[in-house]
Amino acid sequence: MEQNDSTDESVKKARYRIILAVLIFAVGVAFLVWGLCQQGHDARNGISTAVMLGGFFSCNIVTILLLHRPEYHLVEAAFEEMNQTYDKKELTELLLTGKEELEERLLHMKFRRMENGFYIKSGFSFWMDRIRCYARVIEDVELVNAIRREAEHFDNMRKKRANFCLLFFIYLDRVGEYEKESVKNFGKNGIILEELLLQRSCSMIAIAVDEHTKTGYFLDIEKKKRMVLYSYGCEQIKKIAGVKDERKAGRI
Repeated sequence: MEQNDSTDESVKKARYRIILAVLIFAVGVAFLVWGLCQQGHDARNGISTAVMLGGFFSCNIVTILLLHRPEYHLVEAAFEEMNQTYDKKELTELLLTGKEELEERLLHMKFRRMENGFYIKSGFSFWMDRIRCYARVIEDVELVNAIRREAEHFDNMRKKRANFCLLFFIYLDRVGEYEKESVKNFGKNGIILEELLLQRSCSMIAIAVDEHTKTGYFLDIEKKKRMVLYSYGCEQIKKIAGVKDERKAGRI
């Protein structure tokens, strides 16, 4: 509670500094406008010019100093808020099929199988133009190592990529609490990177699938956002699972 109070206080101070910076910048612009209006008076040209430039640049310097730290506080506060939100959020649970059936479903959905085992489908978005969705269906015994290995495998493809999302369907003998927590952390970091730090050229989502129950688990984004690739990837996962309405997806 004390940490939250401290964060809220930092955010308030940061916002006050930003408001003050905007007001001081406006004063600097006023100095500039006033000085330009005085240029017609020859007797005071030198004085008015000095006051105009001094006031304008002084206000700009103060504005820069005021804006230097608030950005850090606001980003830090936003990070803590998102981190807590997704820590509390339950994973989305979807009923999937076996590995072979899922690959057939990808082909039915117009995904094209590549030589390296990835499936690719191109789509279009009003916000981001062309989007490429890559999917990979694998079996493994350890989730984290599988994610790292497949991410490196994809990175070594050396293809020109922009605006793409990557879906890892990882079939495991059992999906326990450790696997669920790993899926949540992986998804949470991806959402924060894309939404908060604006690394929006790519997004990766891990779906842990229990081979015995054919149940898939992944972290859905808090709310649908058209400009976020992670959100687009979540929509594709639900379509692959045959869920047309988000409300039909179960929760853990």
